[in-house]
Amino acid sequence: MKLISFFIALCVAQENNTDLQTRSWEDSVVRAEKAIVLYREVAKKALYCNMMNKRRPKFIFRFRKTVLDVTWHVKNNCNNKRSRRSVSDLPDGDFFYFDKKQAKGKGKGKLVFDYEEFDAEGYKKMDEEVDDVLFDLFIADYVDVTPVLPKPTFSKSARSMVSPLTSISSDNQKRVTMVSKAIKTTRKTAYSIVKEFADKCPKSSSWLRRIGAIMKNTRQAFNKCLEVAPNA
Repeated sequence: MKLISFFIALCVAQENNTDLQTRSWEDSVVRAEKAIVLYREVAKKALYCNMMNKRRPKFIFRFRKTVLDVTWHVKNNCNNKRSRRSVSDLPDGDFFYFDKKQAKGKGKGKLVFDYEEFDAEGYKKMDEEVDDVLFDLFIADYVDVTPVLPKPTFSKSARSMVSPLTSISSDNQKRVTMVSKAIKTTRKTAYSIVKEFADKCPKSSSWLRRIGAIMKNTRQAFNKCLEVAPNA
């Protein structure tokens, strides 16, 4: 009788574990899909110049492949713990740096990312942050309009007229702020998929590094677009 009760309890426990694993996988997929939607919008806003526009699908493909790879491992119960080296000496206001101690020749050194960047604040309000950023990005599509330049005039009053470049520069700064915030939220969202659902997986460090590299490249591409086409 005791043996039968033991087997029943074991079956119930296995069923509960399966349900918990299924819920975790479903939650990870929902988070991943949100991250992908967010990154698509970020890529559209950040890689806007002709030089980077043709590379946009490749950026999106890399990001999508990475976050969905995490969810696949969550579904297959990847739970073999592997320790991760913490990062302690990153400069303020950035999420990566080059370790010159590991430089080879004239190289910059090994690229190191801050995987603990958002650990202190946590990921509980992640969905709200994503919704807020998406709202800002969608609204920007309707707000962004081509500035209307005043007609040239030779009157004396023209000397006191405010240059139209002032408003363009201000609008451009708003775009920089908006995209920078969106890139940070995308990085946090993608990190949260690994941190919350696959933190014990042996590939967790690899995923975090890949996400960090994609977001670094996205930001660098945005900076390049601002350099070659600041008011496009």
